[in-house]
Amino acid sequence: MRFVDQYKKGTENGGTYVLTICIFLLTYIFSIIGVQAVMSELFSFEDLSNGETNRNLIFLFQLLPFTCLFIALLICVKFLHKRPILSLFTAREKFDWRRMFTSFFFWGILQAILFFGFAWDNIQWNFSSDKFFLLLLISIVLVPIQTAIEDLFFRGYLFQGVGKLLKHAGLSLLFTGMLFGLVHAGNPEINSLGYGLLAFYVGSGLFLGIIAHMDDGLELGMGYHLVNNLFGILIIGNDWSALKTDALWIDASPPDLISAIVVSILCQIAMIVFFSKRYKWSNWKQRLLFRDL
Repeated sequence: MRFVDQYKKGTENGGTYVLTICIFLLTYIFSIIGVQAVMSELFSFEDLSNGETNRNLIFLFQLLPFTCLFIALLICVKFLHKRPILSLFTAREKFDWRRMFTSFFFWGILQAILFFGFAWDNIQWNFSSDKFFLLLLISIVLVPIQTAIEDLFFRGYLFQGVGKLLKHAGLSLLFTGMLFGLVHAGNPEINSLGYGLLAFYVGSGLFLGIIAHMDDGLELGMGYHLVNNLFGILIIGNDWSALKTDALWIDASPPDLISAIVVSILCQIAMIVFFSKRYKWSNWKQRLLFRDL
């Protein structure tokens, strides 16, 4: 059974999807309210506005709602949909860690080459031991959860659910990719780069959806997503991204939307070609363009 068909392993109906999405949204709303309440007790508005706070603590609070969402989604899949939790991750009999780490290291090495090879003149050393090692600990524990819940919800739960509704994997990919882009419209990067950046997010959503569908699992996308976020959090940060951290280096160059989108598209195409050859993907036309569910 393919990844997009994994919903068939549960007792699915429209009510379970409506209830799960309501629980998911309420979990997000209440977790954000809780985090903001705690932050308002710990920090003054001036401290938050001027950035005169412990960045690691702010970063920790930013990631906590994703943990709540992760738990909520898995509980709903297990007890409302009555499906194996593994069916949300992959169509294989077990999660393929080798696939995940192949993607992780492939994109991690490529990112390092791009940044250190072409942007070195604008990168400033920023290492501070008393800040970085705590950041490293927080990142190792919570960033995998943050990236995993986005993959599980968009490329797993919604992809399978919308595929069931539309009876078309390609349309489901398009829908979830566009929705993935739109939910990032409130990110701080939009203020620096403009709404054209949504094309990057939509493209990334489509890329991750394609490799999940063609590979019948989230392993490759999860590896890509995880190292992508860890690289921006731990290795090279900047002052206009959604997650501001005390990374090892700070990229002081002004944001360049066109270059970011072009480089991203080229790299994602290269990764699709590499993965398709390595894992022998086939029947592209039927799986992406025709009603085959």
